[in-house]
Amino acid sequence: MAIKRIIAPRLPLQYSIGERDLVLPGKSWIGPLTIKVYVNRHGKVGAAERGDLRGVHRGKVRSGASHVDIVVDEEI
Repeated sequence: MAIKRIIAPRLPLQYSIGERDLVLPGKSWIGPLTIKVYVNRHGKVGAAERGDLRGVHRGKVRSGASHVDIVVDEEI
């Protein structure tokens, strides 16, 4: 649905996702969302590689929600 690329992030990171981040511009989504974060060292979009990190918000998030914290705690 949306992708946000952040180069050289400093953690903890404040973020927002908006219309500019949508994969299909002009579309919107209202309803529960699953928020996932991938951190990689290679900078390429696509399949995760060994050593990349992942975090998933533990529950569904409504469109427009704020203060959605994600812990990146899994190594791929």
